[in-house]
Amino acid sequence: MNCFFHIFLFILFQINIISTNDIRNDCNDLGYETLLNWALKEKSFHINDKIKLTVYKDENQYIAKEDILKDEILLDIPQEITINVDRVLSILNSKELKDKYELYINEFNKNNNTLKDISYIDQSFLAYLFYKINKTQSNYSKSFYDYYNKLKYIFEDDLSHIPFMFNDEQIKMFINSNFGSTFQLFSLSYKNEYEILKALFNEDIDLNVYFQHRFIIAQKSYNISNITSIIPFVDYTKRDFDSINCQSYIKNNHFILKSIKNIKKGEILIQRPKKNNNQFNFMIYGKTYRSLLNKINSFVIPIVNPSFLMDESINIEITDDEENRGDLAWKGFFKIILPTYKGIAQSLKRDDSNYSCYSLMLKYINQIREGYNKAFNFDDIEDVFDEEVDSDNIERIIKGEMNFLDLKIKELKNLMEKEAKKINKKKNKKENIEDL
Repeated sequence: MNCFFHIFLFILFQINIISTNDIRNDCNDLGYETLLNWALKEKSFHINDKIKLTVYKDENQYIAKEDILKDEILLDIPQEITINVDRVLSILNSKELKDKYELYINEFNKNNNTLKDISYIDQSFLAYLFYKINKTQSNYSKSFYDYYNKLKYIFEDDLSHIPFMFNDEQIKMFINSNFGSTFQLFSLSYKNEYEILKALFNEDIDLNVYFQHRFIIAQKSYNISNITSIIPFVDYTKRDFDSINCQSYIKNNHFILKSIKNIKKGEILIQRPKKNNNQFNFMIYGKTYRSLLNKINSFVIPIVNPSFLMDESINIEITDDEENRGDLAWKGFFKIILPTYKGIAQSLKRDDSNYSCYSLMLKYINQIREGYNKAFNFDDIEDVFDEEVDSDNIERIIKGEMNFLDLKIKELKNLMEKEAKKINKKKNKKENIEDL
């Protein structure tokens, strides 16, 4: 088995002690040895001699080859051996590419359909550079290949579990979810990056191949002192939320991995995933976690839905633009949008009490929740995918969103209950006054 399988295909089981039956052998691939020897030439690079790369359940992971104490440095990776746009452009030594990079930044920022983040600019331009390098190898200098060949394992990942690699029938399984909206937003942005690059370089670019590079770089990128950098060696630690025994951080332009507890001989090195919600992890890494099932960071909906209001016999002109969009995950969302509903009620000379407005919101959120019951059938999802991991990921996304909506419905009911108590209190007070 190739020694350079990546972190994102690592085991899903919650086991971190390796038995002798699980170990096939130590990873003796010459590619890894070449990479390691190259990195060791950089004086500030450090790898703890208590860890080693081992083939475990057909995957390659760092384990402790002897006991490790808490707070030991496991990896210290200087920026000098990372991949970033400036380093690649410097090695390629092409004024044309450097000029195109500056033009790309300008075009990217002017485009209304790209996600505005400097890390996305560098990720997408790096994706193009490596797409081009792999396509026309003979056009680039030997000095670059001496550098690139030691790191090319980074681009040998299996991306089949990322939703962008699904076929149309599989995408339909989640397209009516909140995640589906996020997927479409990312898809639009990534495709616009692609169109800008095509126009900038005046050439046809294979979209699927470009996307493969784009997602690998998105997976592997870290921000080191505001420089988007791809870091070697990091892929050999498992990512999970259970039995975490190490953590990473940036210090003085170095990527540091240290133990956060005593690690016994034979334990896998495990650190947390970079992102703490399943929506992003599924989008970029093709992976979800049970422990993140109910972690919803964003759930954007129209604040007022014209079609819903028509069902309530309310006719009012509302444009579907950014001003009419809110995030259901905001703390106090229903109180934030309450003035909007009051304004609508007042303009129609309807009951504009808090209770009445919350009641209308409740019907709206219930309608969204009922839509999930109609739109998603877990048996159908399982039938469409050959691999269980893919259907499990989508089901976890959908169930998480359903649970989130159930919590929001409960929150609204609690607000209505409080308003009802206020109304009854005022009513009782009025009756007591009248009795006097």
